[in-house]
Amino acid sequence: MTPGGVAYEPWPVADAKWLVDDTVTIGVQVNGKTAGTIELALDADEETAVAAAKALDSVGRQLAGKSVAKVIYKAGKILNLIAK
Repeated sequence: MTPGGVAYEPWPVADAKWLVDDTVTIGVQVNGKTAGTIELALDADEETAVAAAKALDSVGRQLAGKSVAKVIYKAGKILNLIAK
């Protein structure tokens, strides 16, 4: 420690490589109702997101006996499955 106390110590420097997330948690909706969350890589495509969502039990229950008519995917934000 520097003589004179903590006030005279240098300010810590942040390393930018530790401030970036590799994954993101996004919400999954079925017909506009929340069904759960999934964790994906930041650059995950729609196909990967849909496969991960369908693996959730809560999504599977809401999709039972229905087919997915439309997929709305905003990368890194939300996945909405429209089922009929």
